[in-house]
Amino acid sequence: MLINNAGISIGWEEKATRARWLELYNTNVVGVEFVTEAFVPLLEKSQGVQRIVNVTSVLGSMQNKLDKDHFIYNVEWCPYSVTKSALNQLTLHYVARYPTWKINLTCPGYLATNLNAFKGVGSVSDGAINTCRLATLGKDGETGTWTEKEGSIRW
Repeated sequence: MLINNAGISIGWEEKATRARWLELYNTNVVGVEFVTEAFVPLLEKSQGVQRIVNVTSVLGSMQNKLDKDHFIYNVEWCPYSVTKSALNQLTLHYVARYPTWKINLTCPGYLATNLNAFKGVGSVSDGAINTCRLATLGKDGETGTWTEKEGSIRW
């Protein structure tokens, strides 16, 4: 099993420069790709069900229904949202490449972490509920899904 939980963003007061965009993309997408590729040979050799769980954000959804006053429309979150959309697409690549594996996306929710200056709601423990569920799926468990503890998220 592999759980990818890479995620950085731009500071609340920081300008979104080219260098910061590249740093976010390198961590949130490219880093996940390289870690996953490093683990693929081990997963291929493993007994039982091979699993990959990528931790993403609802901010990466193309069908987000958040209103214009929500933080997704704040320019500081734009690079983060774009990288999470890219991570979602990368995950679909692995779903297609390994159709017998259990490969899923999870969104932990808007938690109080240093990523959002502790302005979120819910604890890190709350965010781990769905990740743990996906990490322990049996051979008949879902694959190619994007969920949170409350259920499915629209792509």
